[in-house]
Amino acid sequence: MKQNTIPSQTTARLYQHPTVEEQRPSRFATIKANAIDFIKFTVLSFILWVVAVAAASWMFGG
Repeated sequence: MKQNTIPSQTTARLYQHPTVEEQRPSRFATIKANAIDFIKFTVLSFILWVVAVAAASWMFGG
C-alpha cells in the first residue's frame, strides 16, 4: 500500500516569532508574583529572627 505524505500545514506557525504583547506579562501577574515573593521574604525573615533571638537567649542566658 502506497501512502502519500502530506506536507505539514503548521510549519509556518511553528516558526513564527511571538508578538511583543505575547512576550509581556500581564500587570496582574507581575503584582501577584511580587506579592508572593514579599510574603515569602517576610515569613523567612520572621523565622530567622526567631531562631537568632532563641540562639542568643540560649547562649547568653537571657
